[in-house]
Amino acid sequence: MYIVVKVVNSILSHSLNHRQFQLLLEKVNEHYIDLLFFCEVRWLSRGAMLSRVCDLKQKVSNFLHQKKLPYADKCFDPRWLACLALLTDISTHLNALNLKPQGKEVLVTDMYCHIIAFEVKLRLWEAQLADSHIFLA
Repeated sequence: MYIVVKVVNSILSHSLNHRQFQLLLEKVNEHYIDLLFFCEVRWLSRGAMLSRVCDLKQKVSNFLHQKKLPYADKCFDPRWLACLALLTDISTHLNALNLKPQGKEVLVTDMYCHIIAFEVKLRLWEAQLADSHIFLA
């Protein structure tokens, strides 16, 4: 997460880099036209930011290499990309879990069922990772 935040901030915090990255995305007719800032206060933004970076990982890595920005070498490391995908997946599921108990006419038993189902999913993912011998650092 630390590296992704640093990469996004290195692109978005410098106006020249930001404009050049937006032009690159427009030039290749990408669905997204920008990256999203991560805000520590709103932890739901973590999933959205990670998802956007994961979708644009090739364009981000090419831009980092072009501009010789920090962490450019990480974007091509398969272990790091696997960690990014896992982190993105888990944060997306956590965001979905957070939204399920919100709203009208949601009973406590429904909330409890959502949490138990998520715990079962976590155990299943853990077992799948152990079976496939994927060890992430």
